Amino acid sequence: YALVGTFACALSLFTYFFYFKKFEIHISKNLIKLILFTSGTFFALNVFLLLIEPNLVQLPVKIALPVALDFFVFIYFIGVGLYLGEFSKEIWIKGATAWLFVPLVNFILVFEAISGIDSTTLSLRILDISLNGSIILAIIICSLLYLPYLATKLKKYIDYFVYGLWLETLVFIIWGSINLFPENIIAQVPFSGLIGVGISVPYFYFRKRWKELLVVWPIVCGLNLVFFSIFFSYGLQWEIPLNFFIGGLYILIYAQFPIIRAFSNKLYLALLAGSFLVLFGSLYALLYSFLIVIFIDSIITTALTSIIMCFGMIPGKFFKIHTKILKPIFSVVLAANTGLVIWRVFNLITVIDFRLFGIFLG
Repeated sequence: YALVGTFACALSLFTYFFYFKKFEIHISKNLIKLILFTSGTFFALNVFLLLIEPNLVQLPVKIALPVALDFFVFIYFIGVGLYLGEFSKEIWIKGATAWLFVPLVNFILVFEAISGIDSTTLSLRILDISLNGSIILAIIICSLLYLPYLATKLKKYIDYFVYGLWLETLVFIIWGSINLFPENIIAQVPFSGLIGVGISVPYFYFRKRWKELLVVWPIVCGLNLVFFSIFFSYGLQWEIPLNFFIGGLYILIYAQFPIIRAFSNKLYLALLAGSFLVLFGSLYALLYSFLIVIFIDSIITTALTSIIMCFGMIPGKFFKIHTKILKPIFSVVLAANTGLVIWRVFNLITVIDFRLFGIFLG
């Protein structure tokens, strides 16, 4: 009887919208809101009773209640659309306030859906409070559900919301670092800092906050280098040039910030030249470290590294170079190192003395 009664009341009240629209009856907006609210309440109550009915679904109350409240919000928006006679952004403009309840009522649903991760992960302790990953992630997901309302109704407060969301995400990142590196505190700190500060970069970029980026970018670079040095241990002959290469990329991007060029063109050119110098130097060192393993001889390896670098530079596809000045220089370096390789190869032949022949052929 309860299921039939609540459904009948909800459907009866809901038909008033068609009645008002059909006969163009002008009534108070407050009365319309009251009818819509009452109809949605009966619909939600009907769904709730249906979900906890022992002979039908019989879901737990903590699951059935949020689902019923979600249905209430859905019916509210449908009713607004039917009354307005169109399903467009006007529905959101008229009924956006109802969306404020969606994150709150869905917290339990999200928490229950992801609570399984707690059995295989460590919890985060802050001030003697134990926080499981499911709680942290549920809070972040439900906070994100407020974005549509803030983006349309409270745009001037969006920055405060983003900062709050960033703090929530930072807690999640710290929890993630504890689970990724449970016994390595030295790796946890730079990882949390790198990801935590790094996720703020896209927001500052799209909001054109160049002054904030001017400070944040070097911090991200430093944390990246520290984390890379700790986590990747393949020998100094690889780590040092790789770190310099990563740092060179950061400097190159840093030099492209509009605020840098606006402040000083000399500073821009210095950063640009420095970044290319670091990039090419580190790339040369990486290539040398790889080739020395194959050829062993340092002279041949140095010459081959220079040849490969020159072959990559002469076409100018990846880097724009001055054709009249740099291309002839690269060509001379290429020819000289090719000759050096030929001389060294013949110089290493010990059976017959080919050193003089190698000099002339080179």
